[in-house]
Amino acid sequence: MPPSNKNRTDAKPNAQDIDGNGGMSPIIEAFGIDPHKLYPIEHVSQMLSVDRKLVRWWIKKGAIEGIRLPNRAWRIRGIEIVRMLEDGRSKPK
Repeated sequence: MPPSNKNRTDAKPNAQDIDGNGGMSPIIEAFGIDPHKLYPIEHVSQMLSVDRKLVRWWIKKGAIEGIRLPNRAWRIRGIEIVRMLEDGRSKPK
């Protein structure tokens, strides 16, 4: 019988242990956004303090990469949001 995966000690570190000392990555600490997570348009528009239609327009013009799901919902990668924040596209809160 193969060994159980429950008690494995060679498991990969999770996203919060990337820097090796048990803390969060610098991007998550600086912006509060996980660069590997997908965020809905409504959440992105709230984070950037802009209208939802403006986020859709940015996707349409190719300024940011949007991922369209089979149920016609849009998702945006966290790294795209970080890039937009660094470029100064949103109003700081």
